[in-house]
Amino acid sequence: NGLSIGHDIVQQAIGGGNTDPALANLGYDRYDSPATLVMQSAKDKKAEEVVALFQKLRKEHPDDFSESDINGLGYSIMNTGRIPAAIEILKVNVDAHPESANVYDSLAEAFMNNGDIDLAIKYYKKALEMIPKDTKADRAFLENIKKGAIEKLKELEKKKKDKK
Repeated sequence: NGLSIGHDIVQQAIGGGNTDPALANLGYDRYDSPATLVMQSAKDKKAEEVVALFQKLRKEHPDDFSESDINGLGYSIMNTGRIPAAIEILKVNVDAHPESANVYDSLAEAFMNNGDIDLAIKYYKKALEMIPKDTKADRAFLENIKKGAIEKLKELEKKKKDKK
């Protein structure tokens, strides 16, 4: 996205690019942000290399990788077709935020997209199990997770049954 260089352009032109409120409100990662670097590496690196870079940058920049950020990164990588790398990133999110129903739901979706029916079922069930225990997420959001997980479980169970 061209707006990812906006901070540098404003900094060069008038100064203050890193704190410009208008650019901050857009919510675009800088072109050299840790998350952007991981995304760029996902285009041509092996899953293990992407995860290693992610873990390195996460240690160096812990504030740049919230649960939501890691989840978004996992989905972005998944959407490029690099599902094994996305799964590894989403596993890190499960390890970092085991109390969140959403992290299990996202990991389940990645396994489903990878054709791993048993693991998808396992993590959708875990997402459903975590919904009553998840105190951080909005109730409406959790209801959407519940509804989606139940639908996906029905589909996956049917696929599993049809395979036999």
